[in-house]
Amino acid sequence: MSGTVFVTNTLSASAIEAGNMTYHTSMIATSDISGSGFLNIVGGIETQGNVGVTGSLTVSGSIYPSTAGTSTLGKQSNKWATLYVNDISGS
Repeated sequence: MSGTVFVTNTLSASAIEAGNMTYHTSMIATSDISGSGFLNIVGGIETQGNVGVTGSLTVSGSIYPSTAGTSTLGKQSNKWATLYVNDISGS
């Protein structure tokens, strides 16, 4: 598959590969989603697994844990090198 794919209802597949993809309702994938173009999602993303990003991740909004006091940012063997913040508070 190449070019642009427009989906107006539900797209269900075990693996999806394409250039540009636009989803107007929902997409269900039980395996990998990969591409080399641009993925624009208006709405939400829900995953039951991990999300890996190679390169940069830019967020225009907030990132929240699903439950307060239960999530960790980084881990003992994978620490953040530098943290730039305007304000930080904790308890």
